[in-house]
Amino acid sequence: MYVEEASPVTAPAPAARFHHGEPETALRRGPLSAITRCLSGAVYTVPGFADRVITELLRDRHRAISPAVDYDVEPVLRHAFRARRLWLTQHAAVCAILLLAFVIAPGPALGLVCFGLLLTGAARWIGGWRPKAWQLVLAGLVALPLLYGLAGSLLYGPGGAPTGYPATPAEYPATDQGGTRSPYLMTLLIGVAVLIVTIAVRHTILRALTVELSPGHADRGAVVPSPRVEDRIARLSLAQRGNILLHSGDNPFLGAGGVLRAWSMAMELKPDGDGDRPVAVDPVELNRYVKRRLAALRAGDLREAEQMSGLTLRDQIVSAGVGGEGWPLVDTGALVPYSHATPAAMESVIRHPQASVRHFLRATVGANVTPVHSADGRMLIPGEHHSIAVSTFTHIAVEGGMLYVETVSTVLGPLGRRYRRIDGYPAGGAVGGRAVLESLRDVGENLALAPFRMAVTLYRMAVLARAMRRAETEVTEEDLGDFGARFDLRQATSAARPVTYLQRLDAEKYTKLIERRISEAVIGYLRDAGIDTSEYERRMNVYNNSSVFINGDNYGAAAAGAESQAVRHDGDGAKKGADD
Repeated sequence: MYVEEASPVTAPAPAARFHHGEPETALRRGPLSAITRCLSGAVYTVPGFADRVITELLRDRHRAISPAVDYDVEPVLRHAFRARRLWLTQHAAVCAILLLAFVIAPGPALGLVCFGLLLTGAARWIGGWRPKAWQLVLAGLVALPLLYGLAGSLLYGPGGAPTGYPATPAEYPATDQGGTRSPYLMTLLIGVAVLIVTIAVRHTILRALTVELSPGHADRGAVVPSPRVEDRIARLSLAQRGNILLHSGDNPFLGAGGVLRAWSMAMELKPDGDGDRPVAVDPVELNRYVKRRLAALRAGDLREAEQMSGLTLRDQIVSAGVGGEGWPLVDTGALVPYSHATPAAMESVIRHPQASVRHFLRATVGANVTPVHSADGRMLIPGEHHSIAVSTFTHIAVEGGMLYVETVSTVLGPLGRRYRRIDGYPAGGAVGGRAVLESLRDVGENLALAPFRMAVTLYRMAVLARAMRRAETEVTEEDLGDFGARFDLRQATSAARPVTYLQRLDAEKYTKLIERRISEAVIGYLRDAGIDTSEYERRMNVYNNSSVFINGDNYGAAAAGAESQAVRHDGDGAKKGADD
């Protein structure tokens, strides 16, 4: 949907020039966007993704966050903490069951673990094959007797058997003389206990995917017990809606994808007619006019099918993230970057193009998001929410009696396929049977790898805690701190460029539509101000019509574009030209 944020030149300016945002205006109670749903679901379905989200976003509270477009960081983070807690609970419970089993019946426990390792290794070796429930049962009937022999040999020597058991499995009674259960029955009990734990965790996860994160719901995730983490999440929730981007490194458009194309133009602000004295132009008013003309692409007087769906406009300040003591873009008390600029501060940045910070008008549109309806109102094709996002950053500056216009168009590819697995879970469907089937399919892997996965999770938690403490120390010791953002959740989970040919065509289409509207807006404003726009129009004509396609052999001079020339030299030194 179209989002028109408060204009930086019309809203009343508070006393502070930069701030962290207003909590009461930052809350979002509406349904989660499709991108937010997919990323929130991915923390449950993509191994290690929950830990990565938590680590990248919470490791250093002194770093800025890139402005989020069409997704919300807060629900993803909360679901990431919940997913990690669920997985850790499952791994710990399975490890406790195995530890108790090794104490009571080491042979069956070892045999079951060996079976899980064998099944997991075979699945990985085949290339991601996941066994079905009946395949798991059949493999168990064949492999368990062999694995018992292996377990007995490892524990009691060749030909040995556990104390109190007969020498061969065929002679095992239901119980021995001491009342100890047979190894087969013990194996069954261990397996059932592990299966119950995995079914309970899987049922909770499936409910989150099919109910809490179903389309139209507004679930924002559970509260995190740690007050420090809750404070960091609250800051991120405010900062992601800000209009300041402090970037780390050389990419000032973090979160917008790769650069598709860029162009710039400089022209004299001379009057349309006699006179050479430059005409005064207010860059703030010019930016405001361009923004209104872009907003007209989604105007209500257009037919719904013709409106540019998903268009978002945002005034944005961009600056490098390295700064020292007293830097106005950083809260010196908390040593946390500011994320919001007041309208007055935004105006000042626009009017001072020589400063170390730069203003951009960002126009972002997601391609292929409009559903197709029939004449009677029935939906024929649902809106596609996994496509590309095209952004155009426009910088307009008035300096030295000249106008400078610069646009940089970027494109962000669709979400990776593995981050869209939530679409494979029907909303509101029955989860009990599916939880049992998926647990049966993964029981071998969950049983064999539980100790390893629990150790990895605990290690990552310890590393994160150490990194957070180190960040607190480094920011106070360094003279020049790097407060810039270096990670964007949407960009890190998306393709670097369009995947299909139609997506490439969409990127070109929306880039040209937005750039054309920007150029027409600038020309229209300058004409109304009595400024000669012939130079601007000539440059834009060359830029928009500079493509040349020659089919077959060419034996003569060729020229394209306004005022272009081509010269062919003959062997005797004579010249023959072609002018366009």
